[in-house]
Amino acid sequence: MVLTRYLCPMRPMLRPAVATLLLLAAAAYRPARTVVVVRLPDPLGQEGPVAEAQLVILPYDRDSVARALAAAAPTPAPGRAALDSVVAGLRAAYARYLALPASDRPEARPALDAELQRAAPRLDSLRKEQRAWERTAYAGWDSVTFALVRRLGRDPFADTTDARGQAVVAPPRSGAWWVTFEAWDAADPNSEWYWNLPLAGDTLYLTTANAERRPRL
Repeated sequence: MVLTRYLCPMRPMLRPAVATLLLLAAAAYRPARTVVVVRLPDPLGQEGPVAEAQLVILPYDRDSVARALAAAAPTPAPGRAALDSVVAGLRAAYARYLALPASDRPEARPALDAELQRAAPRLDSLRKEQRAWERTAYAGWDSVTFALVRRLGRDPFADTTDARGQAVVAPPRSGAWWVTFEAWDAADPNSEWYWNLPLAGDTLYLTTANAERRPRL
């Protein structure tokens, strides 16, 4: 109706050309769509699609905000070497357990549980230290990101993958966007996978190949 209203005063011979130009202009300003595909390994290492993955689409680089706030924190971030070492040891123990034949796992389970219990106090202490620092360093997170969103004029939004592990992400406005996602590492309950990638191209795969593996806090 809008096109008809504006085209009626024009000569009939010009209407198709004007309509075509308007459609081309609309297409030129339509934000691109990217198919985001999430594929992760199961506890046995078999990669497959991840359904119902909750993706967050941001108009800013989440990691750059974290780096800026960390740099301005009153104290340096606690070293991650100790935490990474404990988690690596537990990851190796869990991997050895999963590598056993299913028939041998019940007998090996007590040894795995004992190792987890020995590491638990140290792991808990290191996690508390890291979380305490983050509460202080990132205290201004909401105000900083809210100001960013207002300045950019583009709101974050969410999307969810289907049964094939795919989501067709169509930003409502043009500009730079990032997709962020966190997932439990099925092979290690003390680790997680993290993505913060530019939303670009026809298809974007989120797999362990382009993820950051980090300890769960």
